[in-house]
Formats: sequence, C-alpha cells, structure tokens
Amino acid sequence: MNIREFLVYIGEQRGLDIATVQRHLVSIKAFFNWACEEGFVVYPPMSGVRVGGLIKKVVRGLSEDEVRKLLEAVKAGSSMVEVRNCAIVYILLDCGLRISELMNLKVSDVNLERGVLRVRGKGYKERLVRMGFSTQKALWKYMLMRESAADWLWVNGEGNKHHKSFVQHWLKVFGKRLGIRLHAHLLRHTFAISFLRNGGNVFALQAALGHSSLEMTRRYCQALGFEDVFKAHEIASPVDNVLKEKR
Repeated sequence: MNIREFLVYIGEQRGLDIATVQRHLVSIKAFFNWACEEGFVVYPPMSGVRVGGLIKKVVRGLSEDEVRKLLEAVKAGSSMVEVRNCAIVYILLDCGLRISELMNLKVSDVNLERGVLRVRGKGYKERLVRMGFSTQKALWKYMLMRESAADWLWVNGEGNKHHKSFVQHWLKVFGKRLGIRLHAHLLRHTFAISFLRNGGNVFALQAALGHSSLEMTRRYCQALGFEDVFKAHEIASPVDNVLKEKR
C-alpha cells in the first residue's frame, strides 16, 4: 500500500476526519524529510501529496433493501450465538458505534430500562447512546441467554472478552453469504446516513457518533440526494407551515 492509499484508507475506512489525516501526513512527511537529510532516500517522496485532494469520495452506506435483507437474516436464528450476532448487528446499525466501542462495552454500561448504552470513544471520552426499541429487545434477549458472570458484554464460552477481529471476520463471512459487502464501519456509515435521512440533524449526529468536530459529520450530508431534500421540504416548507393554519 503506498502513502496516498494509506491516507485514503484511514480517511475512508477508519472514518478519521481531515484534520486527523493531516496530522498523519505531517508525521510521515517529517520522517521522510529526516530520511532524506540522513541519506536514506534520494528525495522526499511526500512533496506532491496533499490532504485536500485525498478524501473526495462520498460516504456510502447500505441500501434500504440491503439493510432489510441483513436484519431479516440475523434475526432468523435462535441459538445463543445467533442471538448474540443479531444483537451485535442491531447495535452497530442502530447506534453507529465504532467496532472498538462495541467490543469495549460492559454489562454495567447497559441500561435496558432507559434503552441507553454508555460508550467509551476515542480518548476514553464517554457518551450516552440511545438504542431503538428493536435493538433493546435484541440485546435483552442476548443478555437473558448469556451465562457468563464476566462484566464484558461480548464474551466467548470461557468467559473471555471477544476481540474485534472476531466480529470483523464474522461480518465479512456473513456478508458474503448474503451477497453484501459488510464491515463494521459500513454499518456506522449506514447509521449516519439513515439518521439524517429520517430527520435527524447534523449536530445530534455529531454527538451520537462521538465526533470531536463537524468535519466528518458533514461528509454524510453529501450522500443525501434530491429525494431526501424533497421529503424534508414537504415537512419544513416555510410558506406551507405559515399558511397551513389558514387552510
């Protein structure tokens, strides 16, 4: 993987904002400048690489049909493993958690009475995230079947915490079976786009995703099209809302 591909990867797949990608670029440039000064390389290979032109792709999520297909497939099983996997997909898709945030959840972080998760994000910053009713039910069902006394929410048969690679691998395999390209960050993208499409605003989305700035959050707005604006305008039309009282 070359440097440009690496920077695109951490921006697109890892979901880092442009400011963070910029910091990575500065560090890599400093390293290669040092290598050039010490005679390890002939010239700095980073001179033509700029962050501004790296992250251009519009963030895409799953289509509505793909989401429906995925949800139908994961809720079909009844074993503890299948119920657990269903809860994982529901949380990723309904709450937009990063894979690391998902795997660091503890039983003590779950408040099923309120339908809220306490999530530890980047820099150990905590935030509260709401679950939809279907997700609450899926997690409640898993926790009823879960036999471990460990505080980690996602554990194997020996009571040890699952590693994030376990979920990443399972999603990849399950996605192939359904004919859907599937990974945890794609579900996070899908959550963000659906949140905006269903009437959520960018400031609430920023808080839900745990973004430190609006830079990354704004990128999800680019995925919205005319039909989304059309539906929003039906609700928010300034003239219609003023005159509707006279109808």
